[in-house]
Amino acid sequence: MMPISMDAPWNYDENGQPLDEDSMRRWQERKEYVEKVASAKASKQIDNMLSTTLDNHDAQNLAYAMRAYLDPGKLGFYDRVLETFESKYVR
Repeated sequence: MMPISMDAPWNYDENGQPLDEDSMRRWQERKEYVEKVASAKASKQIDNMLSTTLDNHDAQNLAYAMRAYLDPGKLGFYDRVLETFESKYVR
């Protein structure tokens, strides 16, 4: 799914939720998938690294941007995803 930072701001409400029904459905499906993975891992007493990564929006946004950039993209557009990393992870 396209990261909010790469998409048009008018596609989202004031809480950052998508206005498009298809996007809302995909967000819900993604949430349910992460919950199923976490539940399966917990029932088998396996670490939660996969579900944690799937639920990390920053990591998912970066993965999307990298995939989109290679198909072909423009650096000036896709690098907006990195702003989150700079503010959260770079000191």
